[in-house]
Amino acid sequence: MQLTPKLELKKPDLTDNVNIQDLNDNMDVLDTAVSELQEGSASIPDLETNDKTLAGAINEIKQTVSDVETNAQQQLKNHEADYVKHPAYADATFNGTNLYTVNLNPTITEYTKGLGIVFGVTTTTALNVQLRVGTLPAKDVLKSNGQVLRGTTANAVYAVRYNPLAANGNGAFILLGERGSGNAQPQDVRKDKTFTNDNGEQVGTLVAYGTSEEIPIDKLSSSITSNFFGDLPLVWNYGNVLNNIATSPTLVRYNYVDKVLHLAAGQVYKAYDGQTLKWQTATTNTTGYTHLLDAENRILYISMVDGKISKRDSNNVAAQYWETTDTGMDGANRTTHIPNNQGFIGFAGGTTGLRFSTNGNKLWTLTSGIVKGTITAICATQANEIFVVAYEYTGSYVSTLYKINGATGAVTTTALTGFQSVEMVNFIRVDEVNQKLVLLGAYGSMQTRAISNPSTMFNAIGGGYTNETKGMEIDNQGRIYVVHNNGRNGFGLTKFTTQLGAMWQCKLYGTTSFTSFMLGLDIDRTPNTPYPELYLARTQGSGSSGEVFRSKQTYTIMT
Repeated sequence: MQLTPKLELKKPDLTDNVNIQDLNDNMDVLDTAVSELQEGSASIPDLETNDKTLAGAINEIKQTVSDVETNAQQQLKNHEADYVKHPAYADATFNGTNLYTVNLNPTITEYTKGLGIVFGVTTTTALNVQLRVGTLPAKDVLKSNGQVLRGTTANAVYAVRYNPLAANGNGAFILLGERGSGNAQPQDVRKDKTFTNDNGEQVGTLVAYGTSEEIPIDKLSSSITSNFFGDLPLVWNYGNVLNNIATSPTLVRYNYVDKVLHLAAGQVYKAYDGQTLKWQTATTNTTGYTHLLDAENRILYISMVDGKISKRDSNNVAAQYWETTDTGMDGANRTTHIPNNQGFIGFAGGTTGLRFSTNGNKLWTLTSGIVKGTITAICATQANEIFVVAYEYTGSYVSTLYKINGATGAVTTTALTGFQSVEMVNFIRVDEVNQKLVLLGAYGSMQTRAISNPSTMFNAIGGGYTNETKGMEIDNQGRIYVVHNNGRNGFGLTKFTTQLGAMWQCKLYGTTSFTSFMLGLDIDRTPNTPYPELYLARTQGSGSSGEVFRSKQTYTIMT
């Protein structure tokens, strides 16, 4: 017979006979132990409570939990009311002038040092700001430098702390995380630069330039009706590099892709890489009239006085792809290339048009449709549309604009009105950006017309700004440049907006008299260039030779 270690219950061995009395005794012991446990009267020495009974321990723990909860609630209430350690937030009401009022819950009866308040503002004031809590006295809101905060911003949130010693001991709220201070005004700070002053963050409006910075002529303020701005700023003078020249507006062509300047220098073709002569061809017996440059495809079409057209590599004019036979095409104003490597068109014998592919194959010949006697201007669009201006003189110049389908040779006509009776149309150019044609008369009359329907005129101006026009080009933004031998202010270059508003007029480098005459003009068409450089050519001395120079549209600020 064995006994259990705790309650000493009897455990018979396997060889013992079962005694009913032993079972009854075990039951009595169990009954007594369980009843004491239920009543909680039994002592449990291992309990970490004062009362070692189970029921007492549970009640003791319950009381402790209740005490902790009560204490935590009280501490939370104390924390909520301590606006020094715990700043309060409230949306402020406005009295209509400069006073903002906040109501706190729980409220306060006096201002204490370090009192923190965060308040939202919906209505603004431009006056010195004051703040109060409930019905307590109003106090100034000061910046960290001691100055009164002047003005608020709609829907802004302000954080302040109370200092009883501020405002000469009268007490004030001190602004935290303030927006900055100072007396600078937008007109004192460079345009588009941000700064802060007593009124918070501002944006400058001052247009100013520092030493060595460039001022665009477009930004200068001057009346074009009074005088020139001055000389067009010179970048580089290539010198007297044109010999035995033929008067043509396209002797100068700039390839922005390869940064190479091409010159039809009489019987010699030249190319400059920057300021350095890259190459030149040997002297020929034929005078070159013009370059037709397809820069994106590195193609240079050269029209010659003997009526031939040759296609060259713009990186090496000596590398000739092909040359037409004598076609009778005779002059710069009678030929043009079709953009995007689509060949060219030229006119022979006045009004006979010859359309060639990029491979030099003749696509069609136009023998009718252009009835006016003399062609003066020609251009083409990327969409393979060709525009030709021709005139007849019957006591006055009467010009007609012809639109030719580059694929078929079909012709439509538009009578040109608005030009002076004594002037022919010297130039026509394509503004692909705005889908316009720009036409320029010999005495400065200008028009813009729709490419899709040339009878639709957008803008027109009479002569006066320019006279004896010698060149016109359009930049990537659609702004127009005209060189002229005479005009409102004489010999120079005038820039126009896309709506033909005259922007400025400059004399050309070294021009002191009208003994020189303009020969050509081109523009650096590098994409995203707001003020492209200009390449110009003019006669030098007797007029049998010419000089070329590169100019810019900005003035450099000097010390």
